[in-house]
Amino acid sequence: MQVLPGFEGLLDAPPRTWFETFGPQGAPYRREDDPRWRRVVGKARELVDGALWLANIPPSEIGYMSVLADYGFARDEWDGAQVDLEDGELASIVGLDAYGLDDRDAAWLVAQAIDLEDRGGWRSRKQLEREIAEQLWNTVEAQLVLKNVPKPEADAFIRRHHSKFDYLNPRGLLYSIGAYYPPNRLIAVATANTPTGAVRRKNCPFDGVLELTRIASIGGLTRKNRKGRTVPVGASSALASRLLDMLPASGRRGQTGCLFLTYSLPEEKGTTYLSLVSKGLRPTRRTKVGGGGSRATATRSKPQTSKIAWEGGPAALPPDWSLVPAERRVGAQRAFAAWKARQK
Repeated sequence: MQVLPGFEGLLDAPPRTWFETFGPQGAPYRREDDPRWRRVVGKARELVDGALWLANIPPSEIGYMSVLADYGFARDEWDGAQVDLEDGELASIVGLDAYGLDDRDAAWLVAQAIDLEDRGGWRSRKQLEREIAEQLWNTVEAQLVLKNVPKPEADAFIRRHHSKFDYLNPRGLLYSIGAYYPPNRLIAVATANTPTGAVRRKNCPFDGVLELTRIASIGGLTRKNRKGRTVPVGASSALASRLLDMLPASGRRGQTGCLFLTYSLPEEKGTTYLSLVSKGLRPTRRTKVGGGGSRATATRSKPQTSKIAWEGGPAALPPDWSLVPAERRVGAQRAFAAWKARQK
């Protein structure tokens, strides 16, 4: 057999991988082949949809133009609005707060959406989606790596960092995923299970329910975004968002996932879940959870306690916004309305 120059001896060597044989240039990295990049592109498309929905509402109805003006993006005069937006509401309505971005980023995005070709403007939607994808990649996805965590490691992390339920629920565990931040530091863990409590929906069998049972994170972590501003890392929201995205593929025994379920304590701010209202998550009811339910184990039972149920997916109940803190209620309703409008 003829051997090409430079490859002598390879046939006698033990089998090796392509990378080991040819070095890092042998299999060049293409971001387009990275599943994380494909997810970012999908997120960018959703965010542009949200901005476009808002841009099509007259500024006299919702005062987004005043927020654009605050950051120097407004160009037109308006006569005031029936409803003024509070701080942080614009980012929530558009869906940017789930990625640790703020009103300034949302104002820029809405200003671009106003000029989109969809509205008869000059701005290319494809190019805008690309710019948003680049921003998410540079500020969130390329830094925050989400991947599976072994159950013992997840349990140890939850014991150290969960303030209320400092143990992992092992029954029916489906997913155990973590958020890693450079240099490969585990900063948050989330687990999801089959529901161990009674969940009855006519339009969703038990095997179609996915319950987010734990989110634990190292608090107070911040990062610098591409504009140099200090913003939260947002690891808990990123993990909850990933699990919500995984719902359709999370059914068992041939079922399609149809209900995403989790709980918060009434005294909690619920920031992680409120950041996902723009993806269809909503508070639905106050319920008793504990004892023999999903927040207990056979060896460490907890007394029943009142909790707020949050639901997403096609079988979710209608929202009950009275369960949201008063100062966040209006913004959550608008973000949810924007999400519903995008589903049509």
